Amino acid sequence: MPRLTSNSTLILFIVTFLFSPFIQSEVFTATDDIEKLIYSEYELYHELDNYIKLQQNRLVTLRKLLDEIKSQMHGVHLKGYEQGKHPLAVFLLVRRFLRNWKELEATAEEEQIFNDKLLDTFAYYKRTFPNLQDLEGSAEAILRLQDVYNLKEIDLASGIIDGGPRLGVQLSWLDCFTIGKKAYENEDFERSYKWMKIVQRSQNPSISSDQWVKILDYLAFSAYKLGNVKEAMNLTQALLKLDPKHERAKQNIYYYEKVLTKNSDGKEGEDSLSQDENDWSHEFDFYKKLCRGGPKVKAGDNKMVSNHLTCYQLRQHARLLFSPINVEVISLQPYILIYHNLLNDLEVEALKTLAAPMLQRATVHNKDTGKLEYATYRISKSAWLNDDDHPLVRRISTLIEDVTGLTMESAEALQIANYGIGGHYEPHFDHADVRSGTDVFKTWKGGNRIATMLIYLSSVELGGATVFSSAGVRIEPRQGSAAFWYNLHRNGNGNNLTRHAACPVLIGSKWIANKWIHQVGQELRHQCTLNSND
Repeated sequence: MPRLTSNSTLILFIVTFLFSPFIQSEVFTATDDIEKLIYSEYELYHELDNYIKLQQNRLVTLRKLLDEIKSQMHGVHLKGYEQGKHPLAVFLLVRRFLRNWKELEATAEEEQIFNDKLLDTFAYYKRTFPNLQDLEGSAEAILRLQDVYNLKEIDLASGIIDGGPRLGVQLSWLDCFTIGKKAYENEDFERSYKWMKIVQRSQNPSISSDQWVKILDYLAFSAYKLGNVKEAMNLTQALLKLDPKHERAKQNIYYYEKVLTKNSDGKEGEDSLSQDENDWSHEFDFYKKLCRGGPKVKAGDNKMVSNHLTCYQLRQHARLLFSPINVEVISLQPYILIYHNLLNDLEVEALKTLAAPMLQRATVHNKDTGKLEYATYRISKSAWLNDDDHPLVRRISTLIEDVTGLTMESAEALQIANYGIGGHYEPHFDHADVRSGTDVFKTWKGGNRIATMLIYLSSVELGGATVFSSAGVRIEPRQGSAAFWYNLHRNGNGNNLTRHAACPVLIGSKWIANKWIHQVGQELRHQCTLNSND
């Protein structure tokens, strides 16, 4: 039976009272009965009037909450699924569910406004609602995009990404605080400081005293870590005016005074980086430059190499005779080919449809343990399709064998990957570094990964390029085309120039398919030599 609320009980009583055939009365026979009837009408009217007013007030509250959500939805000048391609729109979408929709649901439940159908509808869709981890992940994605593409906080707060559509709404002070707090937790104090500064300068009247204490606390410590001890002191003093009992702030004031006494300029010395950290910093800077679109340097940038870069039609296999593949050589060291229009649009969409129900967050091999685990430097979801899963998958494996001349007998299943907001994969090798003793494929029957075929299942509006950070090669995603390279030299050693990365997706949706081809079975197809340069 449907559940009855107090309001339902009231309505049921009134209906029963008015229309029940079992209530016997002879009102016309006495004025006393008529007076009672007049009193009954008066009471019924006021009870129903109060009930309607109460429901109206509840609905007015609900309408305000719903109108606020509508305003935010329409404020984003992107329709439907286009919102999912814009990182700021995704962040705002996640935030709406966590704050606005959650508040609306709580209000409706508290006021007992929803009927059974609405409650069931909410329960059904609530399974897909984002959680706090999703909001933090979205904030971290925005910080990652900032870092790689050199985006300014003030532009992002205004809904602007250079080269992308401008949103009609701005980030609220709480949105900026959320992103700044995530930067603080990541020890990215420069961005934490800048985001918190936007919050401070807004002087929003809705910010409570307790919230100001948190803002000033994050802002002060970020200023200190950036070497501005005087500002850290001033901000902490302002914090103590709001909360004189804040113990950590008291301790920080004492510490800042000591630092200022030692260093009259109020600046702290910077810690020097180790050689490994310097090398990584240099490579990461170059990786970011490549992601931004420059410098477009080919490996071995000299006239001899450039003259050997070429395009040709591949038709040496019988199955390619009447439908040749256009091939472009874009690098000789490492050897990288682009197969243009390897798959058509129908094949691309079919692969995505097959993989979508099986997508799981992508993992990486721990270099110390060899085990699979989640990592912040690889953000995407992936699924694996075997040749037996669908005739299309088997046909693609056959096609890859035809164009590369390599057997697929020891190859891995086809991996389909979809990158989310700011989705990326930092510089890495596809092959195992056998010489370092971290051979993650030592138990794999096919040996090491000799080559990679990366098929683009979507084009990307902004970002999402594949870059070879050690070789200076950049490949922009183009739906249906594929990149192919050898991970190993012919003598079996890894080629360090194949270190590559998936740049963060700035605007758009990125889908790819990976086919990792292994050594076993290639002995006569791709023969070994003793020359380390081959």
